[in-house]
Amino acid sequence: MRFMKFTIIVCCLIVMTVNATFAEEDILKYDDQGKRDPMLPLVSTEGIIENYDDSLSISDLSLEGVMLGDGDSSLAIINGKIVKLKDKVGDFVVHEIKREKVYLIKGNKIFELQLKKED
Repeated sequence: MRFMKFTIIVCCLIVMTVNATFAEEDILKYDDQGKRDPMLPLVSTEGIIENYDDSLSISDLSLEGVMLGDGDSSLAIINGKIVKLKDKVGDFVVHEIKREKVYLIKGNKIFELQLKKED
C-alpha cells in the first residue's frame, strides 16, 4: 500500500514537471510587425502622451524596400515608412542607403539593416 502511494506521488510530480516545462514554451508572444503594441497605454499615469517611436532598438527595425536614385534622392522603407537620407527613425538617423542595405547612426555608432529576402 505504501509503495502504491509512493508511486502515485512520484507519477504526479513527473506529470507536473512535464506540464510546467511545456507551459513555459507556450507563452504567447505578441508579434508587432513594426507597429506599436496596442496594449501599451497612449497616455502615462502622469497624463503625458507616450511616444514609443523614440525607444526603438535596431532589432525593432525592418528594411522592407530600397529605391536607389541619383545623389541624395535614394529612398528606403523601414517599418512601413518611407525615409530618405538624414531622416529620423526613432533615435536613429538614416546615414546611407545602398542596394540591399541601409546604414543608420545612433549616437556615435553605425548600424546596418539588411533588406529582408522573401522566401
